Amino acid sequence: MVQLMDSLYSAIESSPEFVSFLKAYCSDEGFRCSGAPLSAPFLLLARAQLRRRRPLLFIARDEREAERAKRELASFGLPGVEVFPALEVLPRDEVKAEPELVGERFRIASALRASPGLAIAATAVAAAQPLPPPAEIEVHVLRLRPGDRCELVELARWLVKAGYEPADPVLVKGQFARRGGIVDVFSGHSLYPLRMELEGDRIETLRSFDPQSQASRGEERF
Repeated sequence: MVQLMDSLYSAIESSPEFVSFLKAYCSDEGFRCSGAPLSAPFLLLARAQLRRRRPLLFIARDEREAERAKRELASFGLPGVEVFPALEVLPRDEVKAEPELVGERFRIASALRASPGLAIAATAVAAAQPLPPPAEIEVHVLRLRPGDRCELVELARWLVKAGYEPADPVLVKGQFARRGGIVDVFSGHSLYPLRMELEGDRIETLRSFDPQSQASRGEERF
């Protein structure tokens, strides 16, 4: 099956039509491509992106189509496509956006800075909702490692100011808990919460844990 797909990709990428598409795709000028049915647009984008990595933003009609774009592009050999979520609140709403959505948007924005060739699928609403400038985001990033000194009272204040809510146990993103010399934090862009254990004012260990069972998943590596 893999050999068959490789032969198919080779035939497509050597065709005059694809060569013309790739030339337009790699240029800095806008172009219009029409007449590609069904999954063909995703095939063209995936193969072109693999030839020349550059920022790719696929604007979807809705979240369902954005998820489809991720699946289709992956099926044609382009891994790591991100779906950029929309905040479910309006700028003037008094209700705060879900920490998980905010964290996911920041995670993808950070990944884009680290990998300019990242492919992203998003609705027009999600793409239009602004993010803080990179320099402003960096100011609000707190990096801690085993061996670092940490003042628990100051850490708790920082977390509250950053929008985290105290909760024990920590179950969902955007929560934190303090129990003696142990602090649990579930960052919006992490898959699992972290448990920080201190000896005095020095961090001894940082471990991820399962939010449901609260069991440790192992020590984090830095």
